[in-house]
Amino acid sequence: MENYKHALCIYEKFGEECKQACVFNDIGGLYSSLGDNGKAMENYKHALCIYEKLGEVRKQADVYNGIGITYGSLGDKGQAIENLKNALCIYEKFGEEHKEADVYNNIGNTYYSLGDGGQAMENLKNALCIYEKFGEKRKQAVVNSNIGDAYYSLGDNSQAMVNYKHALCIHEKFGEECKQAAVYNNIGNLYYSLGDNGQAMENYKHALCIYEKFGEERKQADVYSNIGDVFSSLGDNGQAMENYKHALCIYEKFGEECKQACVFNDIGGLYSSLGDNGKAMENYKHALCIYEKLGEVRKQADVYNGIGITYGSLGDKGQAIENLKNALCIYEKFGEEHKEADVYNNIGNTYYSLGDSGQAMVNYKNALCIHEKFGEERKQAVVYSNIGNTYYSLGDNGQAMVNYKKALCIHEKFGEEREQAVVYSNIGNTYYSLGDNGQAMENYKHALCIYEKLGEECRLARVYNNIGLVFCSLGDNSQAMMNFKKALCIFRKFGEEHGQAAAYSSIASIVGFYDLVEGMVLYRSALALFQKHGDVIRQAETWHNIGILYLNMSEHPEAEKSLKESLRLSELVFMNLGSLEKLKLPL
Repeated sequence: MENYKHALCIYEKFGEECKQACVFNDIGGLYSSLGDNGKAMENYKHALCIYEKLGEVRKQADVYNGIGITYGSLGDKGQAIENLKNALCIYEKFGEEHKEADVYNNIGNTYYSLGDGGQAMENLKNALCIYEKFGEKRKQAVVNSNIGDAYYSLGDNSQAMVNYKHALCIHEKFGEECKQAAVYNNIGNLYYSLGDNGQAMENYKHALCIYEKFGEERKQADVYSNIGDVFSSLGDNGQAMENYKHALCIYEKFGEECKQACVFNDIGGLYSSLGDNGKAMENYKHALCIYEKLGEVRKQADVYNGIGITYGSLGDKGQAIENLKNALCIYEKFGEEHKEADVYNNIGNTYYSLGDSGQAMVNYKNALCIHEKFGEERKQAVVYSNIGNTYYSLGDNGQAMVNYKKALCIHEKFGEEREQAVVYSNIGNTYYSLGDNGQAMENYKHALCIYEKLGEECRLARVYNNIGLVFCSLGDNSQAMMNFKKALCIFRKFGEEHGQAAAYSSIASIVGFYDLVEGMVLYRSALALFQKHGDVIRQAETWHNIGILYLNMSEHPEAEKSLKESLRLSELVFMNLGSLEKLKLPL
């Protein structure tokens, strides 16, 4: 920057306007790389103004390209494409095919970010064709990597991998280690999305090793952030947090505020998954503050989505829906239909948690419609699973099973083992509610096998608890107790208080038969945690169980008090179905 400004000062002194414009364009590119889109745009517009004044049409194309990239970074994809097409038109007029290819690549990237895989692929292939014509192997590698991204977004992982490996092969041939690292990072992302955390981690570490070798701290930060995601999905929240904080520290060092905001958002998500809604909200608000400062409206939507989910976890469904609708409004403004679908799904989840199955289903179907439009089969599977949950909650086990099996079929097609396990567990729940313990056990064991393979301890706990319930209904209390205790041990390890409460309650249901006092202690432990987390339905259930224990202990006044409290809570739940956020219960 210092040298550009020295040059600019001299060119201004001697009135060399064309050279001033060139430097303004370079400074714009530098600010763009630093994430300061406002300063980038200001300098690009200075350059464009001079080139227009001097009639330098060719050079205007270079600036239009930069402006297009900047609008893309700001989330204004319409203006991005308009400016990139202005650049393309000029390059075509002057027969600058190499630069046409660069712009096709940029247009392809813009359509990719809009979720339009078809238009992305068309433009990227135009770029590739020109680079192949001129034997531009290095640039072919860049486009192959981008085509890999496009295939990946369309769910075609095999073609994505083919293109990533083409790119990697060329970069290796030319000894372009930093670019190899970028592809390793992309391959890591692909494996991560498939649930293969081992291969994801291996590729991320290849990328990290190269970036460390070349002192590419900024890129290291990107990889640390991705490694954080892997640890988060493995339930290793300590390692996830450590890697996110490495990334954050580097971004702060280089003043990369936009990326800091991204990591704050990830840390918010991590705290949310841990049930620490206060810390989650704190980090989301840091992210939101930065995005507002930088005018990153589209990215604000991502944070509003997270804040909405957090309010939902806090039981404030009104604030949850308000923030989710803020996110939805922004995504609609920028035509980000893919993300609209995600928010519809989250709004559906919020209404589902309120007991408003009608509104839940409306929003899930909005989400499903968009995912079908774009051929987003993986996300369709997620929504099918949620629709299955809604039917299950309504007691329609047949429709629940139909939707769960649609979800399972898609997850199997894409080799998404983690997601298969979730659906197997839900199918197990459905069979269990139908009294088919054999099918319930078979599906729970499928889920258990996958979680063990992937090292997903936190999720193992829920399946152990469910298997315990099946053994309990079969009268095998020793096997039931063994599974409940395994679940409790894991829930404690990961600080999952709601899970601990469920396990305490399950263990109490057995212990209460032979040790009334110990059973009472366990139910009281469960009750305290259900109260802490505002689970009114489970509180009602637990008060009922406590009442039964008091009856067995011949403590009739205490039994009556407990059963009346259970009835009171049950009536409140029934009266407030569809608006459970109105329940303001004393703990």
